[in-house]
Amino acid sequence: MDALRLSQDLLECIDLGPSAAREVWLHRTLERLRLAVGASFVSLVEDRDGQVTRWFVDRDGLKTEARELREGLAVRLSREPKQFLSGLAEAGSGFAQGIDGPSGFSVGTFALRSVPLESRSVWVVAGISRPDESWCDRSLALLEIGTRALRTALHIESEMERLEDLAMTDGLTLIPNYRYLRQVLEAEMERARRYGEVFSVVMVDVDNLKQYNAAHGHLAGSEVLQRIAAVLRREIRGSDTVAKYGGDEFLLVLPRTVASGALALSERIRRRLNETLVGRGGEALSCSFGVASFPKDGFDYEGLIASADRVLYEAKLDGRNRVVWTGESGTGGVKSGPERERVREISTMPGDRR
Repeated sequence: MDALRLSQDLLECIDLGPSAAREVWLHRTLERLRLAVGASFVSLVEDRDGQVTRWFVDRDGLKTEARELREGLAVRLSREPKQFLSGLAEAGSGFAQGIDGPSGFSVGTFALRSVPLESRSVWVVAGISRPDESWCDRSLALLEIGTRALRTALHIESEMERLEDLAMTDGLTLIPNYRYLRQVLEAEMERARRYGEVFSVVMVDVDNLKQYNAAHGHLAGSEVLQRIAAVLRREIRGSDTVAKYGGDEFLLVLPRTVASGALALSERIRRRLNETLVGRGGEALSCSFGVASFPKDGFDYEGLIASADRVLYEAKLDGRNRVVWTGESGTGGVKSGPERERVREISTMPGDRR
């Protein structure tokens, strides 16, 4: 295969990148490259802070494996980064059988080309089983063409991931936006229905933000939203989700959390905000909270959100700076706030809210 034909084939392969899973376009790209250079196998290797993932393609198809520690060529490249390596797969070369090559496969000679990317270390390794067969200039030139094609494909992939993150992130608070929230909540409902579980949501609204903006300007109000988002992120578990719901509203999604646990968390966050939120004029700032649980308060997205919104409205009518929960009767009967007897916190441990 000549360089022009390989380039055309690789362009067809990486053109799948934006619309196909990595397993599809990478398999095709590595397979074309393996046949072009006459290798027994070709692999793409990624090193992200010591987490090394290898994608192999040989006569049996595409395989992948990940290791927590650097081994083989990954160790050598971390110490002495090089653009190109080749030679016998022997002691002193850095090549490790069964690590840099497929498991159960004996490699005689290898060739490596680095893929220049800013976000991580990436390289391509090609191997030949017979140690007496060396790499010719033509094969190495074709390997270089394949490396450039893979760099293009990986760059496109990274850009698409970045754009997807931007599409799912609120630009002001840097937390997930409504689009992402909708996906998370729908997925959590499906999981809860399947396994017969309970989860809760908490709607959080900033008290008197319009008046604050009128007094200090919208930039000051934006700063308040950023500070509240930071507190919410710190207070929830890793399995929970905090997202921007509206202009000055946030929503917490709390998997495997009963209403009493969500109430306890909300009361803790309410007190934390009271302790830390002070406006530019020295005024105290606060939030109101509405707690609802699946499936009692709503069996679909609209019903559950409406329940949380309704009890949040009750918190506003009751004087703000309150946590209101629908309660066992579903009529909004359980409340907590600075002038009320605090509801007993069933669970305050962040890892257990049952």
